[in-house]
Amino acid sequence: MKKNIFKMFFFAIIFFSIVDAEEENLVDKQCNRIGNKLGSVSVEDCLAIGLSVTDGESFEEAPILIKEYPPLKKREPLGKVLLIGGIHGDEYSSVSVVFKWLATLNKHHSGLFHWHIVPLLNPDGLLRKGSQRVN
Repeated sequence: MKKNIFKMFFFAIIFFSIVDAEEENLVDKQCNRIGNKLGSVSVEDCLAIGLSVTDGESFEEAPILIKEYPPLKKREPLGKVLLIGGIHGDEYSSVSVVFKWLATLNKHHSGLFHWHIVPLLNPDGLLRKGSQRVN
């Protein structure tokens, strides 16, 4: 019985380590793509934010990244905030501004609000070679 518990525990550690490594690799790749496209956000800036991979992905299977800033423990947040950037991928400023906001929150998050921030909802549009509008 103890051997089975040990095996299950060992398997769980390996499994979650692999999942974490895969997620980290996806974040690294996406930050490299973003940092190489935008002059205002470096690869290092992107990686320093501490983004996570969501369950969502773009049409071209690029990961959608998110950053959560939870409220203080044992405290009801004053409000919940969902901030989304990069809806129109060829509008670089919306992505840049959200990354600047993320950097500010990393330094000054008060814990009074519960933030969910997606800096780039449309990675396919941002990373496309030319701009394209269909209205």
